[in-house]
Amino acid sequence: MKIGITFSILAFVALIVSICIKERKKSLVIQSLNCLFEAVYDFIILAYTGAILSIINFIRTFLFINKEKFSKKHFI
Repeated sequence: MKIGITFSILAFVALIVSICIKERKKSLVIQSLNCLFEAVYDFIILAYTGAILSIINFIRTFLFINKEKFSKKHFI
């Protein structure tokens, strides 16, 4: 249970740090860490739906980080 609380605290800290960062890409990288920490926490507390949603959010954030590369390849 202490491991779950640790990941919950890490997710919260990552969320607060991502709000404080001014650069978009750095903020999104920290937000992706937040998504991963939330997914691990959700798996630990057996909240599988929440974990899947956190992983989907991680994928979405990763796509936003690489938006320039992704949009130039696929949407010209």
